[in-house]
Amino acid sequence: MMDEWLYENGWMLFVGMGAMAALIGIFNGFKYLRCRKFSTTTGVVESTRTKAQWMDGGTMNGGGSGDVAYIPSVVYRYECGAESFRSDKVYSLGFRGYDKAGAEKVRQQFQPGNPVIVHYDPRKPSSSFLINGTRMVIFVFFFGGVLFCALGLFVCPHPSPLPHRKHVHRVFP
Repeated sequence: MMDEWLYENGWMLFVGMGAMAALIGIFNGFKYLRCRKFSTTTGVVESTRTKAQWMDGGTMNGGGSGDVAYIPSVVYRYECGAESFRSDKVYSLGFRGYDKAGAEKVRQQFQPGNPVIVHYDPRKPSSSFLINGTRMVIFVFFFGGVLFCALGLFVCPHPSPLPHRKHVHRVFP
């Protein structure tokens, strides 16, 4: 029964997952472009460390399981006008983590006491970051999503819009 349902409706799963991934890619693309226009100022690194967290988002102290990801944590302060701000956000786009060596490599770029270029939102100066995302994430989500949609529409069997045919034939055996 499940095999039949999957055979009949599996294409919708591909199209749905592909559409979601493509939308995430588009959303992150617009966010990346918007962040490129942020104002910049010079800040000072206060401290750095490498944080470990579970890949499912839980902390190492509890609430998580599975693989461990390492995230560079850089605390910096900067001034915008007469106000002073403090932040630890390194990336503009969401970031899941590195292996330990990768996180250490990024963290070592920011030494305590050294100046850094801080990108901040002029409408909300407390919102800042040091590195504006990676374009690769945008491309992977967008083109991966388009590929899944294409697989769902053109390769997977699905009901034909023509009344005289029940199913589109499989492309692959």
